[in-house]
Parts: sequence; structure tokens; C-alpha cells
Amino acid sequence: MFAGIRRSLSKLAMGYVQRSPDMAVGFRGQEVAHHTRRYGPDDARTIVSRADYAVVLHRAGETEQAEVELAEVIERAEATAAGADQAFMQNARTWHAHMLFDLRRFADAEREWRALSLVCEQLYGSDHPDTVAAHQSHAAALYELDRFQEAETEAADVVARLTASQGADSRDTLRARSSHAEYLYSLGRYSESEDAWRQIAEAENRLLGAADPGTLHAREEHAIALYRLGNFQEAAAEFAQLVMLRERTLGGGHADTQRAQAWHQDALTELEQP
Repeated sequence: MFAGIRRSLSKLAMGYVQRSPDMAVGFRGQEVAHHTRRYGPDDARTIVSRADYAVVLHRAGETEQAEVELAEVIERAEATAAGADQAFMQNARTWHAHMLFDLRRFADAEREWRALSLVCEQLYGSDHPDTVAAHQSHAAALYELDRFQEAETEAADVVARLTASQGADSRDTLRARSSHAEYLYSLGRYSESEDAWRQIAEAENRLLGAADPGTLHAREEHAIALYRLGNFQEAAAEFAQLVMLRERTLGGGHADTQRAQAWHQDALTELEQP
């Protein structure tokens, strides 16, 4: 994903990003000024350099300025020959959608991701990684807008596509399955969420080990779903295991450990109720 823009970022500029974001921004800004003077603002080389500049701004933490810059780039590209480069336009719009999401402009991000999903379907097909990623990001934006049913439907489709192409236990599939389980929980479909988190926790444990943060996160979500279902005995036992593992790996004062302790106490309290 983003191959067109990323290839055009020079090794020098990327080194600047790693060592000094300010230097990277300055480097790209100078390049934009040079291209604008030499080729004019509507030349494809100038437009691409401005897109590079926006990406570096975003990576340097200047996302608000980056979004404004890239929105102008996209608008100018669409009005010039640069807009005919489908790969460039797709990459630029994808970066722009990420920026909108990071700025918490979820309604704008949702519209962008929805449009990008359709374009990717047409350009690449339903199982292409860019298509699947666009649908996954669209689901995330829907979720942030509290459109949980739509998010769950989209996420279930993503899980099905990734399972078919990569298998149920690939890292990409497990991440998608985790998002889907979260959306099920938000819909109050606790039984389905509990089953999903249990299977994810088993897969994470098998692949990464019992003490891995991913395994522990899945087990915590599974225990919370058990609690919501009123299965307090099972939830208490699971939280007790989590407390023990997190005390061993993170220490008793860590926020994750303390959260598990609080849930464990709540489950025990529920068991004491008449």
C-alpha cells in the first residue's frame, strides 16, 4: 500500500524523519519550492513533491497542516494531468483518509474510506490487500461514529476475506477478528463476543505464548464478556489468572495489572450477592 508515494520519498528524507522530523519537513519544503519555481504549480512533479511533503508533515506529528496540504494536492491533481495517475491518486487519498481519522474527523474519514473501498474493488478486486485494508479502515470509522451494526457487518466481511486468503490465524486475520469481536460486544452480543475472544485468546496463546501482551489482551476481553453474560465464576477465575500473569510480567503497579485486579474484585463481589 502507498507504494507510489513511498517510493518517491528519498532515503535522505526518510533518514531525516528518523533522526529529525524538523529536518525532514525542511528538506521536503525546499523540494516543493524548487519544483514550483522550475516546473510550475500544476506540473505532476510539483504535485507529487507536495504529496511527499504532506506525508512527512504527518509523520512529524503535524497532521492538521498535513491534511490541509494533501487535500489541496488532491484537488489540484484532479484538475490536472496528475489526476489520471490512478496509483498516485489512490495513494494520496489513502493517506488523506488516515489523516482525517487521526484528526478524529470520523465522518469525513468514513466517507473517504467508503469511496476508497469502492475504487479498490474496481481497480484491484475484492481480495487485494489494499481493498481489504480500505474496508477494515472503513469499519473502524463506522465504529467511531457509533454505527456499530454497520461496523460489525463490514468487519465480518473483512474477517471472511482474510481467512480465505491468509488463514484464520495470520496476524492480519487475528487483528481483524479482534476488531470484529469488539464490535459484537458494542452491540451487546456478548455470547458471540465471548466465543470470538475465547478463540482469539487460544490462537494467540498457541502462536505467541501465555505471557504475550496480545494473548493477555484477548483473555481480558474474553473475561469481560463472561462477566457481562453473568458467568461470574468463570470470569473471576480468568481475571485471577490475568492478575497473576501481569504481576509477574508488568508488576503490581502497572495500569493493566490494576485493571485486571479491579475486574477480579467485581466478579468476586457478584459471586457474594444472594
